[in-house]
Amino acid sequence: MCASNCCASTASSSGSIRSAKDGNRAKLDPLLRDVASHGVFVSSHPDLILKMGTKEVLYQTRTMSWGTDTRLYTTLEQFRRELPQCLAEGKPRVLKQYRGNGGIGVWKVEAVDPGVPRKRVRVRHALRGGEDYEESLDEFVTRCAQYFQGDGRIIDQLYQARLTDGIVRCYQVRDRVAEARGCPRSPR
Repeated sequence: MCASNCCASTASSSGSIRSAKDGNRAKLDPLLRDVASHGVFVSSHPDLILKMGTKEVLYQTRTMSWGTDTRLYTTLEQFRRELPQCLAEGKPRVLKQYRGNGGIGVWKVEAVDPGVPRKRVRVRHALRGGEDYEESLDEFVTRCAQYFQGDGRIIDQLYQARLTDGIVRCYQVRDRVAEARGCPRSPR
């Protein structure tokens, strides 16, 4: 649907546009910007989402008390060069695309043999039902190339074994926590 049709539709009714399920907003963001420029309210404007809705905050806060060993890959070339060095440390990593939710583009990755990290990796996609499998590091890097499109990047964190215990998600408004929720995970 073109932007002019969206504007006409949303101006005369309570229309809505759903976000991209695959986490790739390359087509959605320009459409939303165009619709907003015609005076239609866009509740999750792409420019606002870019300011607050990326996983880069995990990298930016890595030295705070809750932070962990976190790396940021801004290009495919950097990812291809530095990931094997990281995997050679012998610890599982969690790689996350810059934007997205629901486990899409989130991978647990570890070298099958840390002594030869450029060979094979064991990976698990975070989508529900994902299972471990092995592939070459080159195959995995090629699979992740899509996450570098546009302003894309990948966040790399040390895997936290207690993740299956659950998480606490806090919502902050200005200088106070507006809401906190415990999110227990089901046992495996």
